[in-house]
Amino acid sequence: MRNPRPAAMAVLLAAALLAGCSNLQLHFPSFRGAETPAEADAAPPPEAIASTIPSTPPPEGSAPGGVEVITGGPEVEFHTRASQFYQRMEGRRFNSIASYRDPGLREYFENEQAFSEYFANMARDLVDAHFEHNEPIVADVQEFTVEGPGRAHVRVRIVGENGLPMRWWSTHLDRNDRWERRDGRWIIVPGREG
Repeated sequence: MRNPRPAAMAVLLAAALLAGCSNLQLHFPSFRGAETPAEADAAPPPEAIASTIPSTPPPEGSAPGGVEVITGGPEVEFHTRASQFYQRMEGRRFNSIASYRDPGLREYFENEQAFSEYFANMARDLVDAHFEHNEPIVADVQEFTVEGPGRAHVRVRIVGENGLPMRWWSTHLDRNDRWERRDGRWIIVPGREG
């Protein structure tokens, strides 16, 4: 059974747009990783919401906490490409020939063998984590780590509906994928990283 909240939010958004609110900005925190329905229904504490609103704007070229903001180069290209890949995984069944033949997923790998190895490992991990229909619903990138020139890791939490009987809560899978920059583009290097 799917969560009715996204449908309700879509109806509210459509009503606001029809009413002429063209500059409407919404922010919905994600609670899909909750282990039980009670955790998913619980409202976030007020301090969690307040902490996402900056009290003063950071100086240009930096983020809060003295972290330098990178606006170009291979690191930004890596972030964009990796984010796109994990978004493409959402809603795809990894026990389907249509997903296996999808050129949109294959373009992130060096060759057919690398894609097949990654796809098989992902399908096995989804079965082991009891994903219903081997289908990730949300692929939430937890961390991007650039280890050196042309080498990086992405830690991602994949969430889906639990396929075991009488389990109405979600299930999840944590992966750590290795990426490398080869011939001017970032690709996934398969292997079971954990």
